[in-house]
Amino acid sequence: LHIEGLWLHGEDLAEGIDIDTRKADTPLQSVMQFENVRFENSHGRPEESKSYTAAHVMHPDLIQNWGGPTYYRIDRMTGSAHYQGFMIQPIQFNALAKTEIADWRNVNLSKFGPSGYLVYKTSSGTDSILLSDVYFKPYQAGTITVFPQNDPALRQAYSGEPAGGDFVKANSTGGVGVAGMNYISPGYKESSGVLLNKSTLILSGVGSTEQLIATVTDSNIANKKIAWSVVGDSSVANVAQTGLVTVLSTGTTTIRAASIENPLVYADCTLYAYIQPTGMVISESNVNLIGIGTTKELTAQVQPVGATYQAVNWISSDPSVATVSNTGVITAVGYGSTTVRVFSVTDSVYNSMCTITVLDLADTTVPSWPKGSTLTASGTTQTGTTLIWTPANDYVGVERYKILKDEVEIGTVSGSILTYNVTGLIANSTYNFKVEAGDTAGNWSTNGPSSSVETDRKKNNNNNNPIGGTTQTTPTVTQIQDKITTTPVLDSKTGEAKTNVEAKTMTDAFTQAKADATGTKTISVEVAKVEGAKAYNTTLPASVFTATTATQRVELRTDLGNVIIPSNMLSNASLGAAREINVTISSADKSKLSDAVKAHIGTRPVIEINLTADGKKLEYNNADAPVIVSIPYKPSAEELKNPEHIIVSYIDGQGKVLSVPSGRYNAVTGMVTFTTTHFSHYAIAAVYKSFSDISDYAWAKNEIVVMASKGIINGTSEKTFVPGESITRADFTMLLVKALSLSAKIDSSFQDVSKDAYYYEAVSIAKKLGIINGQGDNKFNPSEKISRQDMVVIIARAMKVAKKVTTISTDKGLDGFKDKGNIASYALSDVALMVNEGLVKGSNEMMNPLANTTRAEAAVLMYKIYNK
Repeated sequence: LHIEGLWLHGEDLAEGIDIDTRKADTPLQSVMQFENVRFENSHGRPEESKSYTAAHVMHPDLIQNWGGPTYYRIDRMTGSAHYQGFMIQPIQFNALAKTEIADWRNVNLSKFGPSGYLVYKTSSGTDSILLSDVYFKPYQAGTITVFPQNDPALRQAYSGEPAGGDFVKANSTGGVGVAGMNYISPGYKESSGVLLNKSTLILSGVGSTEQLIATVTDSNIANKKIAWSVVGDSSVANVAQTGLVTVLSTGTTTIRAASIENPLVYADCTLYAYIQPTGMVISESNVNLIGIGTTKELTAQVQPVGATYQAVNWISSDPSVATVSNTGVITAVGYGSTTVRVFSVTDSVYNSMCTITVLDLADTTVPSWPKGSTLTASGTTQTGTTLIWTPANDYVGVERYKILKDEVEIGTVSGSILTYNVTGLIANSTYNFKVEAGDTAGNWSTNGPSSSVETDRKKNNNNNNPIGGTTQTTPTVTQIQDKITTTPVLDSKTGEAKTNVEAKTMTDAFTQAKADATGTKTISVEVAKVEGAKAYNTTLPASVFTATTATQRVELRTDLGNVIIPSNMLSNASLGAAREINVTISSADKSKLSDAVKAHIGTRPVIEINLTADGKKLEYNNADAPVIVSIPYKPSAEELKNPEHIIVSYIDGQGKVLSVPSGRYNAVTGMVTFTTTHFSHYAIAAVYKSFSDISDYAWAKNEIVVMASKGIINGTSEKTFVPGESITRADFTMLLVKALSLSAKIDSSFQDVSKDAYYYEAVSIAKKLGIINGQGDNKFNPSEKISRQDMVVIIARAMKVAKKVTTISTDKGLDGFKDKGNIASYALSDVALMVNEGLVKGSNEMMNPLANTTRAEAAVLMYKIYNK
């Protein structure tokens, strides 16, 4: 269908052109061509229309598809509308969408409203778009939405007006002007005799592929076979004789499908090959500016370096503190802190940030020591000792401690470390030690705590060797009650500090340890810090960790991180004849990580935990014996504003980053702590997720954002959460397992829960732990919506398994609910318990036990449970 010379105008014009090809008899290969078309004053909304009422609210589109033709062409079009522009693929009828090619040339559009869009293409659309000389000018700059924003073809439109004015001008009496008359569109031509399923192809990344399909339609050609070739730049792509296109490099080329019988009968496809961004790297993560007007230039690099689209945008979260130019120049305009983020223009998912702090004057205040501060020595030997001190205070934060021996500095440690291992001492000697604190501005205290330490006497071994001046060659171990302190030996070649704790020492410590309320005994193994150590390798007796139950725990503490190991950790491991295991905590080599992972982590720490036996790697993967890991971390000032967004990421063997939901920052310990059932690489990160549809849910907004940032709950897309939608039984169970970090060895699942289902593991864990029992015939009905009372029953069981119940069940807690009688008898006790725990509340004196649970309600409950 070819339409030419059309003028649509009028104050009450509700829509432009609607294309409806949903009928079953629509040709499979339909072509729609518009040429020389002018729209004027399309309104549609009641506030901009005199005759339309609220019952006739329209969202006027200049062109909207309902099903869509296969080929959709526009040449020479001018339009103005007070709402929206083009819709390529329909929202409601995706299954019937047929558009494969949209080719627009010489188009200028204007006057789009605040929520309008230039082009709307559904994310499931499979069409290709080719724009040439397309211009748009909205009412207000920045109010146009081009959806999806990361579609490379849509970025070929220009903001503004064509230099020669409207492509289709109105004449003096209205209608389409002579400028559009007698114009032959270069894009309109008869069929070439070969039908190609796509005339434009956009692929991202070297090695990406796409299958093209061509058909000979010329009835005069008997041989219907196709010969495929690259008639443009052959370095960009190649094409197999099956029509499979493979990208070789970035650039543009042409793929041709020709008749074998008559090569002059052909169809071409233009290929655009580009490299998709994978991350963003910023030059600095923290900057302090002294005084108003101070500037600092930051640089950023889209990753990978060879990405096709390198353009970035800069933005400051608080321009009243500091502004940022489009070249990354920061200017201090007020005192305080702000976050500057840099985004990839093609996809804002790829971004990085820098915390900017503007100070009135240079920081000249030295750190202070609270009254009663102490410096003590532990595990003193003939040649060494371990110093331990109480923390100092600083209004910005203590960055480092320096240790002095007899008034001479011998070493420094980070502000989160409160111990220091001293070596190279002389036996039977007295030393005076002192510790001082320093901040980021270089201010150091002078009144830190001190201590006098006397080393052990050297035993007479009649070897006539002089006393002192020896190098420690074996680790030292001291056991006092339930605490073991050890000084490792550094291997200068590997950077690994090694120590060994014998079985008898461990047994003595457990004997003197006191059991907690659950009957579990915990001992600590404190590994002293060694300067220059990149890893700490601790040898422990294997027998301590092969029990069938977790009645004992060992807390291994190093300056890189702590690990609390249960006594049943290796109950499912094959140790063979090994009597000892080695636990290694090391600072991971970030250079081996991908650019995207580096951008995700930034300057934050990454540790690697490994387990070996007899020198061979020992796989720890025991769902019945989770380990608790803590990593020292000093958050930035910006992170401290929202510490709930500090998370832990697990980096798997393929370099993929996965969220560890249990990861959280503890301000008291200065550590980020999480649980895991396997050892690998773990990194600290800061994630700030949000959704565009939760602004009306103020009572749940923070909970939704925090739970999403921690990877406990997901949106329905990157930008939407759909808070009012009811949640299913499977999804709720999965959230609960994540929020409580529940784990168990899976033996079986329900008959209607497939192993391929995304919720299989979570549902199976919940079944194993007795949290869910199904609904008869070993069925769970995972897709069924969950009622509020069933939700509460599941929560109560999970809280008991996690040992987080602190009250007892009493029906008195339900007396305030008018619909108490509607609660099923099987749920009454659990509902009362969760009300007493403060986890469940009603609304307007109603519990609404039979109502479905919404996604927003589920997020709020998960937040409460997570922080219980």
